[in-house]
Amino acid sequence: MPGKARPLSWSSLARRKFHWGRSLVEMPKKFKGVNTKAEETRARREAVKVAEREKKQKEEEDKLWEDNDKHVLKKQQRKVCVQCCKLSFELKAKI
Repeated sequence: MPGKARPLSWSSLARRKFHWGRSLVEMPKKFKGVNTKAEETRARREAVKVAEREKKQKEEEDKLWEDNDKHVLKKQQRKVCVQCCKLSFELKAKI
């Protein structure tokens, strides 16, 4: 049967572009669309990164506003101590 042309199989057509009439037809790709799980994961990771950045920025800003003057801290400690002593004397006096 040398006169007959061998028919093309789908696997051979999938490997190459071919003509049907005038237009050039390609076999469709296996996956067309959006991977929703991957998109959700990317969004979740981005949200975590944003939260960490905000937390770090807030800590840096709090460090700038932190009051760490030794004299002021000692004065505050004395005030607290005096108030505690007053309360203890008042309780002892009631007993």
